[in-house]
Amino acid sequence: MPRTGLRRYDDNVADPRPRPFRDDVHAPGYAETWVEGAVVLHNPNAVRPLDPELLVGATHEFLQPDGTIMSLLPNNPPYASQTIIWLAEDGSNPSAATPPQE
Repeated sequence: MPRTGLRRYDDNVADPRPRPFRDDVHAPGYAETWVEGAVVLHNPNAVRPLDPELLVGATHEFLQPDGTIMSLLPNNPPYASQTIIWLAEDGSNPSAATPPQE
């Protein structure tokens, strides 16, 4: 089952543009967490600001006094992604199904 998309940052500080990626969800060692796609927009006027350590793994965005945004990024967060699930024609054994041919 493929998961494809764009990663927001790929450890290239000189060129941090999003990069395409493709992961096999059933590959040994594959892991995906619920928080990896979370983005927390911090309220600069909050009476009780949220500590970023409470949501480790999320992207945290902070509005700065000059109007710019400072971001705390986890390692290689997805910018956007989708997982495509193919089912066998009879609906059985979906992990063994092959992608439709074009």
